[in-house]
Amino acid sequence: MLTNIKSLKNYLVDVLKIPEKSIEIYNKDGSIPGPNKSLPAFLKDEYGIENADVKEGLKKTASFNDSVTDIIERIEKLCNIPAACIKFLDEKGNPLNGNTHIDTVRKNFA
Repeated sequence: MLTNIKSLKNYLVDVLKIPEKSIEIYNKDGSIPGPNKSLPAFLKDEYGIENADVKEGLKKTASFNDSVTDIIERIEKLCNIPAACIKFLDEKGNPLNGNTHIDTVRKNFA
């Protein structure tokens, strides 16, 4: 069950088969919320979403040619998590271009 920031991040790492260091959840101001912050509170405080219906909607891992943008759009649509709060990172911690393939994300940390 997705109850807090840590559970969301762990879920995405598990489903997408990516390293934990390659994904981060952000507040609107660019800061990183605490791992124990509840998802409903985070979504309400940061994005004005009341009574968030967060779902574990991703059923399969991303294929090697899916882009970061494709994945983020899928997360937004299937999990009800705003795309603006999710960033994929390179091995140096820099946000990746949306056209980067998810398989590149996996290989960067191999």
